[in-house]
Amino acid sequence: GTSAALEFGVKGLELSDIIVLGHAHCGGIQALIEMTDGESPPGEFIGPWMSIAEQAALQAKEESNGEDRAVKTEQAVVRMSLKNLMTFPWVADRVTSGSLTTHGFYFDIRDGSVMWLNANTDQFENFA
Repeated sequence: GTSAALEFGVKGLELSDIIVLGHAHCGGIQALIEMTDGESPPGEFIGPWMSIAEQAALQAKEESNGEDRAVKTEQAVVRMSLKNLMTFPWVADRVTSGSLTTHGFYFDIRDGSVMWLNANTDQFENFA
């Protein structure tokens, strides 16, 4: 369903921007962290759905201390999702031509802050 909506937006509506928005305290990411720690995910669909982001979670696990692991994982999945968008030829072609721009954002629901992914540094920065 997500791929169909994406295709419709890019090809049918000719959108000029796509935003990938990650957020703090994401239940799916928590399930992913638990999976990478060897625990079984709840339900029958969550595990297969979140397994597509397993590599991002493992990388975040290596790069974080226990305190910031969830945030690092949530942000790593935003980066991974942006890369995955480029696997759709009709997204990649439009990005290459300059008629489509992709953006990564992260919303921290604890304090209401928003961060954006700076494509030049690959780092999340406060969005003013």
